[in-house]
Amino acid sequence: MNVLRLSGSILGVLLSVGWLCADTIIPGDGSVQFTKGGSHSTTITGFGPTPLTGDQPITNGGGTFGVINGTDETIEKVVFDIPTINFDQPFFVSTNLFTTATIDLEPSEDLVIVTFFGIGFAAHGGSATIPKPCDDDCVTTFDLPNFKGLAIGPPPPPAPQTFFGGLAPGSDNTLILAADPGDPTSGFENGAFPTVQFFPTPEPGTFGLLFSGAMVILGWRKLCRR
Repeated sequence: MNVLRLSGSILGVLLSVGWLCADTIIPGDGSVQFTKGGSHSTTITGFGPTPLTGDQPITNGGGTFGVINGTDETIEKVVFDIPTINFDQPFFVSTNLFTTATIDLEPSEDLVIVTFFGIGFAAHGGSATIPKPCDDDCVTTFDLPNFKGLAIGPPPPPAPQTFFGGLAPGSDNTLILAADPGDPTSGFENGAFPTVQFFPTPEPGTFGLLFSGAMVILGWRKLCRR
């Protein structure tokens, strides 16, 4: 992939240890939310990239796009390609359908790539953040004169677990893109449509075939070493 790709998960770690920038990251700044329930939806019947043209295109940096799982399989991974020409802003993504979310920035392609995946029990739905690129006013906690290290306290009590089941066959869901209303340059590219791609949950037999194939390859390698 392009060397400019920035992993949301890696930058999230930097953020968690105290990345302090002049602009506070709020959900209104280039945010992407994928939730249950929808309307004006595009029905996805295959697994190739599909433009979400069920409603109007991105307007004022944001928009609402419905996504219907028109396949007969449960979808355990969804990838959105969202056009933007402004990478000098923070990005925030969240979902109540999957356990994990990531953000990848592709400035050379004018795309923000948001991936939601993971089915199972978790304390909360997946989310990720990429902060606005730092300028001369931005410092890290390690540069502060009184920085003494990170305090580590007792672990918090276990949070209640919720089951996140991905996209069931026939389910209607909504992608919400939002921009900072006070910043006309924030958000995503006006006049464009995001694109979605589905990835189904592998059948149990698929795992068996993969395991059998791995065992055959391992046995062949052992025979070749003799």
